[in-house]
Amino acid sequence: MTVSTARCRRCFECFIWICRIWGLITAVGLWGIGVEAAFRHHPLGFYLIGAAFIMTFLETVFLTNLCVLACTERDSPRRPPSCGVKFWSWVMWFDNWKKGIFYLILCIPCFIQPQEVWMAIISGVMMIISAIFYCIKSIKIRQDNINTIEETYDRRPRLR
Repeated sequence: MTVSTARCRRCFECFIWICRIWGLITAVGLWGIGVEAAFRHHPLGFYLIGAAFIMTFLETVFLTNLCVLACTERDSPRRPPSCGVKFWSWVMWFDNWKKGIFYLILCIPCFIQPQEVWMAIISGVMMIISAIFYCIKSIKIRQDNINTIEETYDRRPRLR
């Protein structure tokens, strides 16, 4: 591994944490703006609270995954995977670009009536930035996976 490769990996790890922190900040912003709009009896406020709940769940997946991996045995040949493990594998599948596209779809109602709830534009822009971050993250992860496959691909194992 060269110095530039190591530097790129460290930068990418920082970028992953920036994605996670920005996502959590966006979720907090959604909660605040949603509660404010719901307090003023605007229907968009209730939508924003629902979106905040979903986004909070999706953004805390990386923390929850550590607990799930510590508490379950995924490779146990004795018993089939439980319903919870199957659900969690779906949640882990729904990461990166899929999460980015979901956030783009989720932010559309924030721009429908900007004169009614002008703070919803802020949360919509924050969700768009988070979606862009996740799409960039998935492009980099895919490039790393392709490079790993090219480096380790061998049709015939060497016999000693």
